Amino acid sequence: MTRPKEKDFDCVKWTREVRDRIYEETKHMTLSEYRQWLESRRPTQGVLAKLWDRRADPAEAVRRRMTAE
Repeated sequence: MTRPKEKDFDCVKWTREVRDRIYEETKHMTLSEYRQWLESRRPTQGVLAKLWDRRADPAEAVRRRMTAE
């Protein structure tokens, strides 16, 4: 039986590290501070920027669902 190849990049480990770093950075923020924090990290080019600009206001999405029923 052969030994498993060591990973060059561990996606799960990286995801957990990033999640924990973001949590530590934002855990004491108010909602308005958190929104400003998110906006300050807005992507400026490429696919992520296009998706960011297309995002819907969550409150508006709820209103649309409520009126459609």
